[in-house]
Amino acid sequence: MKKDNKGFSLIELLIVLAIMGLLVGTTVNVWYYFRQADVKQASKLINTMLEYTRTNTMSINANWEMKIEKDITDDTYYVTVYRNGNLWRKNELGKRISIYTVKGSAETEITSSVSASITFKMDTGGIKECGGAEAYRIKSGDKVVDVKLVPLTGAHYVEYQ
Repeated sequence: MKKDNKGFSLIELLIVLAIMGLLVGTTVNVWYYFRQADVKQASKLINTMLEYTRTNTMSINANWEMKIEKDITDDTYYVTVYRNGNLWRKNELGKRISIYTVKGSAETEITSSVSASITFKMDTGGIKECGGAEAYRIKSGDKVVDVKLVPLTGAHYVEYQ
């Protein structure tokens, strides 16, 4: 009996390696895209909640405060809005990101023990208290987005870097 067991040819091996390379490359690109999407989504949500807090401060007779916090139990960032000290809304920002307050060239990471808080003036809508923050910076990998604050008017906007 003759056995014809020659194994793989070099061409077959190269084709398999090329297919594996394509799969790995696609997976890395998809992973990178999702990390960028997390940063973009978090910055838009922070910007929206800032406007929500500012609008409610000017239109509803109550003390409104927005906080960005990190939960120690699951390492997830949240943006929360309080009305007269009571939790009003809480939205998840994500886990695969890092959020910082920016003052000049200094960044302070928001951790489970350090949160960021902002309140607005009822009469003008300007920023009443923000701990001196000029922006909130959201990062993931090399993707960086700032939510800039304008203290005098209370305006805010998203700036992509």
